[in-house]
Amino acid sequence: MNQLLRIHSQYRLVLKSQAGSASNIAGGVALALEIKDERGAAELLGLVASFARDNASEPVWTDLLFTVLRQRSSRIFRTEEVQELLDQLKKRYGPQFVAKVLIEVVNGCANIKMLVAAQELLLYQQTLWSEICETEWGLNSQEPLMPPSIVGHLMTKMTQKKKYKQVLELATEYFASAEFDAARDFQQQGFLKLFEASVKIQHNPRKVLLERGFGAAIQCCVTLEEFSLALHCYQTMESIRERLVDRGNGGGFETKDRLEDANERVRIVDEVLPADENMCVNAMKACMALKNFPTFKNVFRGMVARGAARSAGFGLGIRYCHKHLDPTFLDEVLDAVFLMEQELAGAWMLEVENYNDALGCFAATNRSDQAKELFSHMLNNPFIVPDHITMLEMVENHRDATIEEIFSLMDDFLEWRLAPNLQVFTSLLSICMRRRLVGNAVALIDAMKNHDVVPDVKVFTTIAFIHASHGDLKAVVGVLRDMASQGIATDRLFFDYVINALYGACGIDMCFSLFRELSEDHLAIPEGLYVSLVDLGTKIGLIERTLHVAYNMECEGFQLCSEQLHELMIRCHSYDEIAEFVRTFSLLHQGLQPETPRFEIELYEDLISMLTQFNCKSEVTKVEELARAAGHDDLIV
Repeated sequence: MNQLLRIHSQYRLVLKSQAGSASNIAGGVALALEIKDERGAAELLGLVASFARDNASEPVWTDLLFTVLRQRSSRIFRTEEVQELLDQLKKRYGPQFVAKVLIEVVNGCANIKMLVAAQELLLYQQTLWSEICETEWGLNSQEPLMPPSIVGHLMTKMTQKKKYKQVLELATEYFASAEFDAARDFQQQGFLKLFEASVKIQHNPRKVLLERGFGAAIQCCVTLEEFSLALHCYQTMESIRERLVDRGNGGGFETKDRLEDANERVRIVDEVLPADENMCVNAMKACMALKNFPTFKNVFRGMVARGAARSAGFGLGIRYCHKHLDPTFLDEVLDAVFLMEQELAGAWMLEVENYNDALGCFAATNRSDQAKELFSHMLNNPFIVPDHITMLEMVENHRDATIEEIFSLMDDFLEWRLAPNLQVFTSLLSICMRRRLVGNAVALIDAMKNHDVVPDVKVFTTIAFIHASHGDLKAVVGVLRDMASQGIATDRLFFDYVINALYGACGIDMCFSLFRELSEDHLAIPEGLYVSLVDLGTKIGLIERTLHVAYNMECEGFQLCSEQLHELMIRCHSYDEIAEFVRTFSLLHQGLQPETPRFEIELYEDLISMLTQFNCKSEVTKVEELARAAGHDDLIV
């Protein structure tokens, strides 16, 4: 007790001189609590509270209260005990002082996971509203007692601890207060955690849904992929809006008065139920996930009608049109965009990425006229700077235009100092490929060199195809030579294009001649050429020559697969063809065989079946021996 009296004396000196620090005072209380003199600590706090109002210090009392709570955290939190202390403090310094002190105390309790204490103090603080309004003149009732961010922070900590039921109980009690104002006291973070807790314990969140919480509710539902519930929230909000706006329409007003009254009611409803762009965008995302496109369009139109649409809203509308190829709705979206740009007179304009999406939609739906009109709109706006995606989409929109128009388009981009990149050159070459335009394709290749654009395999495939479509083998070999010198490997698609182009232009003999040309130029024959020629020979039924190519392919170290051989086999329609197949098949079994069979057993069985049809009994025995030698002991004949 003597120690406690010394603490009392220290407090008198500290408060009279106003020279004490919060940590010193809090330290004294902590000391009293550590020696388990709780009554003495409470008396000490009461003594502090009895001094003049001039000595009121929010930081001091924040530390004092936090110290008491922290020391008590290891024992049962006594609501009555702490509230009695707060009531004494309130009598001395007023309810607003206590409310301010509790802000940091609640936040501190949340940070160190004293969640029960934080909840109790939050609810206690809320009860101070009516007293503050009675005693504090000129109070701004639009300012919250507890910042919504701290309420949301507390709920976040509670959900992290899986206190989902307690989150809902806290929200229910907090919302039930007559002083609670959703717009003032709660914000999105809190709603997100509230709805997360509802989902976790399968509680119907509609029971705690507030008018001002629709936006957060919709966003949370979209985040949790509860798209049907998100759409229900939006439709519920719209239904409430309609009822509020329509209320009182039956009055005996003159037409002008009735219109003014309706406009005023819409304004008030917009304040109570603000359908901002973010809310509409989330509702539209839910519609897209549910493939509810009629509602998607209605939400978009409502957003535009309220003047809420900007980049996010318009951008999502345009992306929908591009993804689902809806040029008709895109026209409606762009009309709304242009009107908004005009109304805002330069304060806002659609971003180039959204223009690119719109151009992509027009390109994919063959609406080149609309694309050119939109591009003209971009040209007339000095603040919009097209990029390479714009260029690429415009090239796609000019795929049926004349070459002169396309090069004129490139001139437009050069005025922006925007030269074609690899993707644009590839798209331009694709146009030349469709039209078999050798001269223009060669000019584009030269332009790529001038702009230091390094071609890739797609570019080489395109130019090789164009040369092949004209039967120019030497030019094709030249392309392969360039690829080899630049270290660019061919792929399967390259030779599929080249071989099919050669065959279409000059016939199969020209395809086989490519082997000779490569050999004369001392270039290695790539695996892809063998594979593509085997596929073509099989397709057109040129079996014996194709089998020779297949064997040469094996000799070069490139292996045929079971599927390719099987296709060749079933295309055999004569004794000579099937006999040649067996001879080649036998050659593929020479040398050291792998531990596991290289060819599937079905290939042997189907070959035996075909040989039986051709009455080749001696060959059947040979194939059976090949199968057993390969490791197929379970061959079914």
